[in-house]
Amino acid sequence: MELFRIIDANLNRAREGIRVVEEISRFYLNDHDIFIKLKGLRHQLIEGEKSLGICAITSRKSGSDVGNKPHPMENVRGDLREILEANANRVEESLRVLEEFSKIQGYSGELFKKARFSMYELEQEIFLKLPKPLDYCLYLATDDYYLKQGNFYDIVEQCLQAGVTVLQYRAKEKPAREMLDEALKLRKLTQQYNIPLIINDRLDLALAVDADGVHLGQDDLPFDIAKKYMGEKVIGISASSYEEGRAALLTGADYIGVGPVFETPTKKNANPICGLESITCLRKEFPTAKVIAIGGINLKNAAGVLAAGADGLAVISAILGSSEPARETAAFRKIIGQSADQHWENIK
Repeated sequence: MELFRIIDANLNRAREGIRVVEEISRFYLNDHDIFIKLKGLRHQLIEGEKSLGICAITSRKSGSDVGNKPHPMENVRGDLREILEANANRVEESLRVLEEFSKIQGYSGELFKKARFSMYELEQEIFLKLPKPLDYCLYLATDDYYLKQGNFYDIVEQCLQAGVTVLQYRAKEKPAREMLDEALKLRKLTQQYNIPLIINDRLDLALAVDADGVHLGQDDLPFDIAKKYMGEKVIGISASSYEEGRAALLTGADYIGVGPVFETPTKKNANPICGLESITCLRKEFPTAKVIAIGGINLKNAAGVLAAGADGLAVISAILGSSEPARETAAFRKIIGQSADQHWENIK
């Protein structure tokens, strides 16, 4: 009977979704209370199935199910919150289906309804406890030239106040002790303003200052080695082409820095310009991935970069080389805000 197939499929979907959410509460949050509530929800589902008085599994036809092919979006999850949302929604939708179709069996569906509302509450409770994802929209990187300026740290602080969302310590050809001193000063500032600090290239330095992440170039340590030491912290990877970006995302990078998208005066021996097409292609293939554009970005071209699909703008000289870095930072944030407004307007 097709009714039993519907009930069987949705019992399975609900059980599977609850188990995924349960693992988040158990291993990521280490929250015993939520874990027990979810376990209780699974038992509610068992009781609901028993109360229907049917053996739905005998009607299962998985091989001929027209819905057994995964949607492409199911292969992509940007972060833990997306996993929670996808599976909580799966549970809630399945419980609603069970509530409705069980009525055909003469069952009120009240138990499934109560379970659905319990899931709504648990989803919110877990969501609020998960760490907030990084906001990459304005990613400021340092440079040796600007680090030499006597008021550099004051300038950085002003930029953090004005709207920088991520700060990367980037320094080349310096003694390790000097880099450590500089990174520690920046770490103190970023902690004061609750802004993540990413260390460029140097895994050892990132660990030494307890940075929020490390950014690796194509010739730096492999991702799996960095992951071994960084754990759940952020690992970004540079990409100078669509192919490199794709490989980095498939490897597991939390974000990629794609560029140079335009000519840049900052980086010596920079890779050839990859343009905005690489960003657009990566965005199309990886809709939830974090793609940051870098190289030659300024106030004139920023809106176009965001329109191409970039999640954020990585900037050095356009801000630090300005006579008024804080004002320039605020101007970038205004463009980013306008771009976000336009994006939501387009999808209404």
